[in-house]
Amino acid sequence: MGISSIIIILFIIVLLKKLIKKEDRIHRINKNIPGPKSKLLVGNLFDLKGQVHEKLKEWYEQYGSVYRIEFGSVSTVVLTEYATLKEAFVDNGEIFQSRFQRKSRTTCNKGLNLANSNGEYFNHLKKTLSNEITNQKMKKNEKIIKIQVGLLSEFFNEISGGGGGGSGGSGISKEPINNIIKMYSLNVMLSLLFNIHFPYNNNSYQDELMSTITRYFKSTGLPYPSDFIPILYPFLKNKPKEYFEDYESVKKLITRITNEYQLKHMTEISNKSTIEEIENYQPTNILESLLKQYRLNKIPYDGVIGCLMDLILAGSDTTGNTCLFSLVALVNNSNIQEKLFNEISNAFNDDDGDELNGANDISNSLLKLSYFSDRIKTPYLVAFIKEVKRYYPCAPLSVPHLLTEDCEIQGYKIAKGTQVIQNIYSTHLSQSFCSNPLEFSPERFLDSTNEPKIITFGIGQRKCPGENIFEIEIYIFLVYLIKKFKFSHPIDDNLQLNDRGQFGLSLQCPQLNIKVESR
Repeated sequence: MGISSIIIILFIIVLLKKLIKKEDRIHRINKNIPGPKSKLLVGNLFDLKGQVHEKLKEWYEQYGSVYRIEFGSVSTVVLTEYATLKEAFVDNGEIFQSRFQRKSRTTCNKGLNLANSNGEYFNHLKKTLSNEITNQKMKKNEKIIKIQVGLLSEFFNEISGGGGGGSGGSGISKEPINNIIKMYSLNVMLSLLFNIHFPYNNNSYQDELMSTITRYFKSTGLPYPSDFIPILYPFLKNKPKEYFEDYESVKKLITRITNEYQLKHMTEISNKSTIEEIENYQPTNILESLLKQYRLNKIPYDGVIGCLMDLILAGSDTTGNTCLFSLVALVNNSNIQEKLFNEISNAFNDDDGDELNGANDISNSLLKLSYFSDRIKTPYLVAFIKEVKRYYPCAPLSVPHLLTEDCEIQGYKIAKGTQVIQNIYSTHLSQSFCSNPLEFSPERFLDSTNEPKIITFGIGQRKCPGENIFEIEIYIFLVYLIKKFKFSHPIDDNLQLNDRGQFGLSLQCPQLNIKVESR
């Protein structure tokens, strides 16, 4: 045996001893937390295939609001129910703020994006983005969303028989509409960031792009063995291959668009030579704010691209799936759909009609619509949106956290270094959250003094900062489309659409074919 082999073996032994010593402390503290039995080396990873959120709900019902599972060698605690999550992520927010960084994710994003970064760098990113998506600034950008809703309504008009695409005028979509609906959300983000958008048709490139994004969000929520069993990492570090290929594919697109935007719109800041001049530059959107921070050497260029990918990928997939589940809920609850239609019809008269406004290329009625001033007119729609967010949470488990100090939650001591999961899906469907949680009922949100506290976007210091964009997109989408169209099952009005979401970082709506009739 050569000297190099001996050195490698000794290095591995020392590394394993350090790892075991570290893990022993975490496991020694966490062993008093209830949870399912785990297997040697793999822990509970083999139990977490397929519908992970449903398995965690099953364990919650068996072990309670605080339970322990093993992701390979990584001790993990799953927290469920609002009171438990609040105690951890609000009352002890500082020590629950950090993300648990998985090697497969940091290999792609280098830990420089908003979702996976930590510390002061994360705080700076969050502040930069939050300053650009305030309600005041979003009021100025409402028209961007209205334009996209108007273009999307033309697609539905074609399905209903008003045009030549989509269904050939049969009233039933020939293809699933999932990619088209997600294109709406993607276009909103592309318009906000780059002032570009894709057309609403079955273009093969666009279909492939949306399929890539969907695939990425399905896979990125899954636990990869190489992230949690260190001995496997050298052999599986580039697996699953599809995940890394999808990430790089989208990254190349966003990098190209960002570079083109700089050349076209940011020659002024690109030519700045002093820090003072760059500081005085006034960004006009989120992208320019990020690029300004890059010019000030506060964010690396990979961080700019990483944040844009968060906004575009998460923005299109989470909002898109919520829009899809909204349509499913309308079809499966026709009485609720009619209540919404009546409320919207009474709240918004047709004095302005649907004639196009020449200056804006959107109808007068859509142009006048405003999320900020019109919600008060539509309390049942607001309640419906809340119930969709509860019943079909777009991020069922959010993104895992890392506990940075020992802490006691609900009487259980949890060790520093533990991976912690917000079990949003089970929380929303628990008896502690609301009565009859498995029943879809917007009425539960009509009493604002006693309504459940929704945590669709997480809770605590890592709560998604883009919630207001999401809310505006969903509201305008539903007001305009419910007023113009009736949605129903493509075969039989008495049948129910499949609404069992598929697990991923965002809950994926099943493939959706739908019947559309003009009102």
